[in-house]
Amino acid sequence: KGAHGKKIPQSAEIINQVCRAMINHKCIQTIQSLGCLAIYRCTRLVPITDQRLAEDGFAAVIKALGTRFAVIEESEEAALIRHAFLALASISYWYPGNKDALLKLGAIELIEERILENDSDEGLFRAGVKALACLCATHPGHKEQILQVGLIKIVVDSMDKFAKIAEVQRAGCLFFARMAQNHSLSKARIAADGGTDQVIRAMSQHKGVRPVEEAGILYFAMACENPATRRKVAGLKVVLKAMQTLKGNEGDGIHCQGCLAISSFGFHCTTPVDRGGFTPRQSLDKL
Repeated sequence: KGAHGKKIPQSAEIINQVCRAMINHKCIQTIQSLGCLAIYRCTRLVPITDQRLAEDGFAAVIKALGTRFAVIEESEEAALIRHAFLALASISYWYPGNKDALLKLGAIELIEERILENDSDEGLFRAGVKALACLCATHPGHKEQILQVGLIKIVVDSMDKFAKIAEVQRAGCLFFARMAQNHSLSKARIAADGGTDQVIRAMSQHKGVRPVEEAGILYFAMACENPATRRKVAGLKVVLKAMQTLKGNEGDGIHCQGCLAISSFGFHCTTPVDRGGFTPRQSLDKL
């Protein structure tokens, strides 16, 4: 209850009302943009819940993302797309009960299309990759769609284009980590399309930037099952350097994930072919 004793509506009720406004005013760009922003901000105010949103409601976000408004400033269109990306990220993460319905709406292809159309906008790219990371973390079907449309290579190329921007590198590394988690095909594709090398570059170029290092280490913890990833000894070097940089309580997260990455590396080094001729101990000693 609020300060005056009045009952505060549940977050799902609020979001459904916002979505109804978007549906009723689907031709007004400002309402679409601010509606997506409201959804993004409201969903983060409550714990993760199995409560489901009205399907026709969050479909409004997908429609807003795909709508081509006749008269709109370029900056306003970019803001709309960015807000829609963030709304999709929040809905998929905070309301996992909607995961099956989201899969049917075809959000992945729209995200790819919008990222390619605005490939010089780092803020829009970062929001899009955040949406992809949240979507693929909640449903393996999204991972399969991401692989089908070739988004791994698109993310690798964009990370290379925005190499100096730490927030972009963190978003890309986290996306790769979520894709690699419990999904062998994604692990192999990320390695084949240069994703592992890009994570190593990101961690090397942003040494000491904790969010980038944490996301990069998480990727290696999730991906070392793949032989091509394990052969990237440089990947373990950046993991160890990151662990050495932070000491005490501030480095707890990095140290935990770093130990997991090294453990995964050693555990999956089971054959001479996988090890490149080295035992796990010899491989680690090379570092």
